[in-house]
Amino acid sequence: MQQAARKKDTAMLDSLWKEMPGRLRSDLSILRAYFGGLIAAGRHGLEARLRKAIKAGWDARLIELYGQLETPAASRIKRVEDWLLERSEDPELLKTAGLLCMQEKLWGKARSYLESSVGIRPDPATYQLYGQLLEQLGESVGAAEAFRHGLGLVSPAGLPALEKLPQS
Repeated sequence: MQQAARKKDTAMLDSLWKEMPGRLRSDLSILRAYFGGLIAAGRHGLEARLRKAIKAGWDARLIELYGQLETPAASRIKRVEDWLLERSEDPELLKTAGLLCMQEKLWGKARSYLESSVGIRPDPATYQLYGQLLEQLGESVGAAEAFRHGLGLVSPAGLPALEKLPQS
């Protein structure tokens, strides 16, 4: 399944899915690979099936994939906001809400969701989205700060800080 997903081979993914015993179709690693491969290959019409998988087994990666669907963001925002009523502290769900709001140019809502997400769990990808949002809003200093925070999360710890260079 993962090999077919990496190759974006939708025919193979569908074939493997059909041949798979029902009990394995609820395995999160299989669901992640299956939906991830189909979405990466540009498959449409997956929203209802992905929602069903999320309902059966809540998973951060499935939520992330929900944000990547090709369906209009407006309808997905409503669904995500409904989920947030029960999971208001879920950083992946907040990040997905922020992403969808950015797609619909709902800048204030996007900002609120992304700030909440990084406040709960600082994450490089969320900081990247937040930086892109701030760039869109013309807040270049804030955007640079967001990108710096995100990069700091993936840079090796313990690197010595550079001393200030003398001004010439």
